[in-house]
Amino acid sequence: MTLAAQKCGRSAEEVQLLAVTKTRSVSEIRELLGCGLSEFGENRISEANAKMELFPQVVGWHMIGHLQSNKVRDCGGFGCVQSVDRAKIVTSLEQLSVNAAVRLRVLLEVNTGGEEQKGGTRTWDDLLSLADELLKCTHLNWEGLMTMAPFSPSEVVVRPCFARLFELRERLRARFPEQALPLLSMGMSNDFEWAIQEGSTMVRIGTLLFEDRP
Repeated sequence: MTLAAQKCGRSAEEVQLLAVTKTRSVSEIRELLGCGLSEFGENRISEANAKMELFPQVVGWHMIGHLQSNKVRDCGGFGCVQSVDRAKIVTSLEQLSVNAAVRLRVLLEVNTGGEEQKGGTRTWDDLLSLADELLKCTHLNWEGLMTMAPFSPSEVVVRPCFARLFELRERLRARFPEQALPLLSMGMSNDFEWAIQEGSTMVRIGTLLFEDRP
């Protein structure tokens, strides 16, 4: 990650590492904590909640998987939900946060690759409408955008998806100058270097953290 940042003239400190711990064991998570990692991403709420009970010292749990509206009520242990892509999810998360008297960090997910099987908004108008809905909320902190590029070894296919997310963030900043939107969550084990080169401020890494382990 450090080399990828240096190659494009950025500091490694500009990019956060989110350890993706879905399907990973208690011992593996404990080892990551021992290495100083403190931000963890999970795709499934039930699996994440079980881990939260075992590791109450971790406050940096991120929901990065598709979120069903009927599962929002079980998201109370997350500090950040990155996969917000529908107005109904915004409303439900706001109600959850109001009831718990907390402020929840959220990212809006954008489907920059136009893949049918993936969530996320697809058009500027839809993203803008979702942002307007989010800004009505009193207990949600809008911190930026998230995307998942197509799983492909081709830079020509993947990199433009990251460039588009950066461009959308800049357009939103111009539209809502009071919103800093510091987080661009983009890039995973197979494509994080391209993501960093296109302005990512958070990479979601799972496979590379565990690939040398049995």
